[in-house]
Amino acid sequence: MLNPKSGEYPQKTIVHAYGYGDLAALGLGTALDSRVLLLEPLLDRLGSLFVGALDRLLRRKARVYATARHVWNSDEDALAFLHAPHAMLGGQPPLEVAMTELGARRVETLLWRLFYGIAA
Repeated sequence: MLNPKSGEYPQKTIVHAYGYGDLAALGLGTALDSRVLLLEPLLDRLGSLFVGALDRLLRRKARVYATARHVWNSDEDALAFLHAPHAMLGGQPPLEVAMTELGARRVETLLWRLFYGIAA
């Protein structure tokens, strides 16, 4: 895992290494970077705990994005799906639901149901 003080955040490595697009598309752009900077004093105490949680969140969102891109076969369509509220997710956008592991599984299940033509 990378050190957030080094200037290289885990999300950059994860998102770009797997070719999942940029952070803004996943809803994790400059807002996340500024939150990390605001929390810098807290990082001294929590360090690896925070980085580990951030790493898991970013991997989860990247996994959901990769699934959506596969299902829709288009970056634009996948992003439109991920940012639009969906009735099967309680009217929430899939990226918001994917903040937890359970929510990410719900989004992935919905995507695979769409892919295979199963009534969602």
